[in-house]
Amino acid sequence: MQRQKDATGCRVALDVVCDGDACVVTGTTRVLHKAIDRCDPGMAASYSIRPTTAMEILAGIGRGGAYAFDELAYQRFLTPARRKGLPIEPEDFSDPGPIGLHFVHVQFHMPFEPIGF
Repeated sequence: MQRQKDATGCRVALDVVCDGDACVVTGTTRVLHKAIDRCDPGMAASYSIRPTTAMEILAGIGRGGAYAFDELAYQRFLTPARRKGLPIEPEDFSDPGPIGLHFVHVQFHMPFEPIGF
């Protein structure tokens, strides 16, 4: 995947696939495929994976959308999110969870407009 400069001024490289609960965002396509294989074995080909930017994610969160980030994606997203006023903090990714991959869920139930939109 090619790195892109998004409207926050930060370089991002994030892949996303959305399921019924949240859009799953990973720092690499390989990790996203691994997550799909572990959660929905044999169905990876039925998912549409696409690159996204921090700005697209911020817009989705601002509309109440739910996102689940792996560690690399969360690290890349944290600075642009804070710059736009999203009240998120560093997370502990030391517990791999039941599928061997740890994701942090980000969702605000009251839609808001991040600073600068």
